[in-house]
Amino acid sequence: MVTSVINVPFISQVTLNSYSFENVVFHVLHERIPLYTFRTLSDWWDQRTSLNRWRTVDHYVRRCRGNVRILESVDFIGRTSELARLFGILFFSVICRGSQVFLCL
Repeated sequence: MVTSVINVPFISQVTLNSYSFENVVFHVLHERIPLYTFRTLSDWWDQRTSLNRWRTVDHYVRRCRGNVRILESVDFIGRTSELARLFGILFFSVICRGSQVFLCL
């Protein structure tokens, strides 16, 4: 299962019991996304018909767009850049280290 990266600003905004992609999309974007097994996606791809291959590609494109929409809706870039500016550290350090940055300062 592909999961989304969840950072400190996001956790404070939404409380979730499960951090699966489908659950995050449901609670943040208020949309339902189907969960297909990897076996189903592999079977679609292996059938070599254009319709089934398109369904597989469409599934992954929908997931990619969903990740971007989640990041936009919780203002991930704005909040992360504010934290970086506030503590005087690099933007990427806030993302990759998360709360460790605050313990080190």
